[in-house]
Amino acid sequence: MISISDIQQRYTAEIALCVLACRACLDNAIQHQLRSFIENTEIDWTRFSEIIKTLKLKPIVAKVFIGVADILPTTYADQLQKSTMAQSAQLMQRTAEVINIHNKLKDAGIENIPYKGVILSQQLFGDNISRQSSDMDFLINPRDFAKAKSI
Repeated sequence: MISISDIQQRYTAEIALCVLACRACLDNAIQHQLRSFIENTEIDWTRFSEIIKTLKLKPIVAKVFIGVADILPTTYADQLQKSTMAQSAQLMQRTAEVINIHNKLKDAGIENIPYKGVILSQQLFGDNISRQSSDMDFLINPRDFAKAKSI
């Protein structure tokens, strides 16, 4: 595994912080390493925000940063909290919609399996908001496609 200092040297402190946050989320890094990195490294928080948005890591970063919220710049912490709350509300609505569609298809006799998106988030992270998604995916039998589409 590449060390965080090597990642920082090869790329940027912001990329290294992304990797460290992901490792912390996967329990491969101890929270005090994250705290130490943030306290001892000059971070461009605007650039970091852009990177985690592009990589769709904001929910994971928000979850991991709870343990270091006291050392984050106030402006960044406030922005992260607001955007995470809005995103969480959207993902909770998406979860309700997946359940609704699944039930409607099932009630119509169409076997279906929701997958990826909020379902994968639940399986990987134990919640529906740690993995960003922008659509809903269902596996259905091709013979049921026209009927499912009409529903």
